[in-house]
Amino acid sequence: SCCLDMPLGSLRSIGRLKLAPAATALRLRPRSARFLCSEAEVRLKNSYMLLGMQPGATKRSIKLRYYELAKQTHPDVLEGDKARAAPTRGPVVKDATQGMIDEPDGPAEPIQFLELHAAFEAIMEELETGGVANATRKPAARRASRPKTLGEVLCERLKDEPEALQEVWGELKGSSLEVSGQMLNQLFKACATMGPAGVDAALALLNEGSSEGIVSQNVRSSGFASLLGLCTQRDDWDVDLVINDISDEDRESPEVLAALGAVFCAGTRSLY
Repeated sequence: SCCLDMPLGSLRSIGRLKLAPAATALRLRPRSARFLCSEAEVRLKNSYMLLGMQPGATKRSIKLRYYELAKQTHPDVLEGDKARAAPTRGPVVKDATQGMIDEPDGPAEPIQFLELHAAFEAIMEELETGGVANATRKPAARRASRPKTLGEVLCERLKDEPEALQEVWGELKGSSLEVSGQMLNQLFKACATMGPAGVDAALALLNEGSSEGIVSQNVRSSGFASLLGLCTQRDDWDVDLVINDISDEDRESPEVLAALGAVFCAGTRSLY
């Protein structure tokens, strides 16, 4: 009743004060909040579709599919064989909530390796974080300064499947892919899972790669230095086998000489 006796201007002021918080709340509400999850689902569904996989597939099956497609789409293999046809993209999801599918118009476009790699990383991130919502909130990983070579992609498989050593090595040789020092170390780590026979397998890879021309002299010397270091750390690897395979040209490498010195200091064997 007291409000009825107040001037009209005061009533308007009270009305504005009461409405202000609600109006502010409306302005601060993100208009696109309800679409964020759907957009993330669209990207994830398209990532699965690009690899030709279904959500719920195992990590191993997704990785094997990725390696298979990488061998068909990577520039390292397409540059040497322009006539080889890369796999083409299929339909894409336009709306994850309604399941709308957009069929490509005209000739299907070939899948690019960079988008294949991005799709693979998106799926792996979703699997490791436990869901789309968690994956979207995770800070974006720093992008590599350069795309990975096909050889580096194939050798990554050995982190989870060291038993695939011979298969990966055969693919490297079959595609004449140059082996880097980093790749060689991954190959050696896979050899290390073989026990005492691992040193023979590592030397076979090193010598065979040199004769095939996919392991350069610098990488070969670096490989011998790595093997010498592994021998000093392992009791089941015979360092004599490694030293006997080191050529005079390899001994000119400062890296090899330093590794031989470390073997000598460790008392494993004399330098010469």
